[in-house]
Amino acid sequence: MKAGDSRPERIGRLIWGTVTFGLMGALAGFVWALALGFDLSRGALLGGVISATIVFVLLLGLSSLAAKGMALMFGGAWGAIVVIGLLVWLVRSIIG
Repeated sequence: MKAGDSRPERIGRLIWGTVTFGLMGALAGFVWALALGFDLSRGALLGGVISATIVFVLLLGLSSLAAKGMALMFGGAWGAIVVIGLLVWLVRSIIG
């Protein structure tokens, strides 16, 4: 436990990050499954589980300031991933 972090704050940060990034990953997985023609529920499930697991492991060793920085960094990347997935879906639906 880092200096200045109480146990409830640390547990709350782990839960918040895991749930938030899990939902973001599920949405990105859904969009890419739609874009590539895969099963939508499987894409959402895999995206959510993989991103939540990665973020949970990363948050175990981070302070609150580092966790906020990680959220800003991954939030922008997530937005780009979703937009690119939507563009791929749009191109695929127009072409064929």
